[in-house]
Amino acid sequence: MHLDGTFFGCRSVIPQMTRNGGGSIINMSSVAALTGLSPYLAYSAAKGGIRSMTKSIAVYCREQNNNIRCNSIHPGIIDTPIMDPLFAAAEDPEALRAGIARNLPIGYMGDPARDIGNMAVYLAAESHRIWIDLQVDIVSILWVDPGFIVKMFCALFAPMLIDTERC
Repeated sequence: MHLDGTFFGCRSVIPQMTRNGGGSIINMSSVAALTGLSPYLAYSAAKGGIRSMTKSIAVYCREQNNNIRCNSIHPGIIDTPIMDPLFAAAEDPEALRAGIARNLPIGYMGDPARDIGNMAVYLAAESHRIWIDLQVDIVSILWVDPGFIVKMFCALFAPMLIDTERC
């Protein structure tokens, strides 16, 4: 579903976007594509495929000179319905929610509209076309992660880092 749907969507829209003079494709991936989550092997693999496919589509569109940008957003822990089963199974859902937020460097789970939606609007805006292309050479991979990956990295590797203040 994740990988196939993204593939068929991109394949379907590129010809029409080319006829219309270009545009922006924004694919949704996940930090699972970047880290791998053993309990969610298929999900991690599909999201990794979306990440790689996005890069390939961006290169293809650049080679075709069709003015289509292709980017992916990689959300981390976002407060969406996918989290509901976790909270429903908890003895104290609000305590679990607060505990997760407390362990994230920014102090809250990401918000779908504020954090993901605004990033998508930014990527889609024609006014940001030049910045994205110049800054990241065709494709950008944006980590919209409220610090979970950074916190895990710092916990594991802080003793080996010179500048542990940043963790």
